Amino acid sequence: MSKAKPAPTPKPPRAVPQLFSPWHPDRLGEKNPPIIADLLELVESRKVICIRKMIEMLRDLRDHGLASRYSKHLFNAVYELKDRTADGGARVYFLHGDRQRFFIVHAECKKESQASEWMLAHCLETLEALENATPIFPPGSRPKRL
Repeated sequence: MSKAKPAPTPKPPRAVPQLFSPWHPDRLGEKNPPIIADLLELVESRKVICIRKMIEMLRDLRDHGLASRYSKHLFNAVYELKDRTADGGARVYFLHGDRQRFFIVHAECKKESQASEWMLAHCLETLEALENATPIFPPGSRPKRL
């Protein structure tokens, strides 16, 4: 007589990555968060190939979290999504919050291989605000998910 195998222990549900577009803490009055302003600037510059790559990389981050094939840790909780395109290097800077929350801060497309110092400084300032519970979304607004 064969013994019945016990049912496998169910795996806990995987946290679904959430992407948010925060404002810089000193610029809560601006119309758009920095990531949207950066993308609009890229649209004006006609960097279509770069924008498409950024959207692909953001989808990969949403689907795979930090396991995204484009994700690279820079320092502290600051990361980037990075890949090459015909328009130049596509970079999206983001913060890894608790669990599977990601705060998409800036994006750029350029020929140089160095990250923009001022964008990284904005990331650090936004991270400090996040850690200190300083608002990173305008008063009365709900956090915008990408």
